[in-house]
Amino acid sequence: AGTAALRAAWPQPLQGSTSIAARAIRQRGVVNVADLLALSDADYAPVMKRACELAGFRSGLSVPMLRDQQVVGAITVNRAETGRYADKEVALLQTFARQAVVAIENVRLFNETKEALEQQTATAEVLQVISSSVSDTAAVSTCLPPSRLACSWPATTAWCMPPRGVARRSMRSRAPSPSRSIRP
Repeated sequence: AGTAALRAAWPQPLQGSTSIAARAIRQRGVVNVADLLALSDADYAPVMKRACELAGFRSGLSVPMLRDQQVVGAITVNRAETGRYADKEVALLQTFARQAVVAIENVRLFNETKEALEQQTATAEVLQVISSSVSDTAAVSTCLPPSRLACSWPATTAWCMPPRGVARRSMRSRAPSPSRSIRP
């Protein structure tokens, strides 16, 4: 019942949330609460108190995850006993938060590298077809289906110059990923 109550309480908007994770993010600092159930309803919403009661939590500690002074998220731990977390426990959770940020950044960089490699591979294949068939436009046309245009721009169009004028050969459109920046 406790896990279900906790899951039902989330997600929450950052602004207006009384969760200790939201407070840690907004304050960009550690939130260490000795007794969550003793907080006023204004400081800790009844829905959160109910979830804590069902889960058996009394105290809570939340640490923001920061990358280049930007908040990435927060790590929160709870326990059944009341009382503030010791300085050593706070320091340990801060270390975990720093390591989590490093892991998140590594995944982001890996994905960017993978996408760049896919784009370069697709470009190399197109260039290979073009260089091997200078006078054969059909070969070039067949190498440019929309799925092969593996670039990070939200819309991509390939144009060909057939004998009777310009024609669109291939088009790809998608919403940009929030983690990507659009580059010229």
